[in-house]
Amino acid sequence: MGERFKILLWLETGRGYDRQILRGIAHYSKIYGPWRFFTNPNPKKLVELVKNWQADGIICIHPQTMPFSANKIIHLGIPAILASEGNIKSQKIVQTVSNNVTLGRFAADHLISCGFRNFAFCPSVNKPWLVMRGHSFGQRVTENGFDFYLYKPPKSKRQQLWENEQFLLTDWLISLPKPVGIMSDLDERSAQVMEACKTADLSVPSDVAIIGVDNDDLICELSYCPLSSISLNAESVGFEAAKMLSEIIKGKKPSQNKVVIEPLYVVTRCSTDTVAIKDDIVSRAMQFIKDNSKRVIQVDDIVDAVGVSRRVLYERFKKVVGRTPYDEIRVVRNKEIAKMLVETDLSISEIAMALGYNNVAHIARMFKQQMGMSTLSFRRKYKSINL
Repeated sequence: MGERFKILLWLETGRGYDRQILRGIAHYSKIYGPWRFFTNPNPKKLVELVKNWQADGIICIHPQTMPFSANKIIHLGIPAILASEGNIKSQKIVQTVSNNVTLGRFAADHLISCGFRNFAFCPSVNKPWLVMRGHSFGQRVTENGFDFYLYKPPKSKRQQLWENEQFLLTDWLISLPKPVGIMSDLDERSAQVMEACKTADLSVPSDVAIIGVDNDDLICELSYCPLSSISLNAESVGFEAAKMLSEIIKGKKPSQNKVVIEPLYVVTRCSTDTVAIKDDIVSRAMQFIKDNSKRVIQVDDIVDAVGVSRRVLYERFKKVVGRTPYDEIRVVRNKEIAKMLVETDLSISEIAMALGYNNVAHIARMFKQQMGMSTLSFRRKYKSINL
């Protein structure tokens, strides 16, 4: 017989991030349960409900937005999963947090690879974990020698209302040097930046390129220029967190009390689908590499496509992009491999064939050199759980 735990579930389903975590939890319950869930209990009767219903645990997504604090959940004394940033110390708490440092670097690397030389971070609120994303993004940009700008959200609640803040955001966007690559802290914020660009009569992505976080397809695809975003392994983290919660309920001490949600790859859509490089030769070379990401190409193919000598291509490419054309081919190809490892059930051999490789060992070696782990390890760690 499976685990028939009673779990209180407190959540908001408006964000794709939250839904991904919940899919992972639901999948674990389907395999090892079924668990019973009581959704969004009255916060004033929470203690009474825990006692009367004899709840085994509680799952709370973003307790900072709820009518009770994380500390109140801890004081309930029952095992819990908290999808919350910050540092919570309790042997009965499984905490899921985002790797904000890596998220910032992912966004910076993507926009740098698009050829931008001006960058900005646009947070929705001044939360420490969002500030960390912006700091990491800015650090990555400045260490590459580029300019970085930061939007400061208004402090007053009145100005934070979108009908008022949109004018502040519009003025800020107008003041930035163009073209500029902008990282938003969340997809919801990307949608607001997009609207502000429309108000300011700024073209996306040629004047302003926008990338967010969570890859919430409902938000990203509804925009008049679909939004690029960083996909996370939140679903697999939800599954792992549920497994750890089960261990705590059974009286076992978990191996860790914090599960980190890592970025997987950038889902490129209209809002960053551009090559913002003034050097026409390098711009055409970059576009050629992007357009041929799913087939095997050599540097000589790029040379033929842009019509310059190999030496000129290498010199211009190295000066503008900071790496060689060969290195750029490897970066783009590895992104395709990573995406297929996570989004499909194709074997490594099938992925190699789909991308035009005859030698599986070559693709495995190239991937490990750049990603720091084997294709098999990457898939085990990051593959989403399909219900």
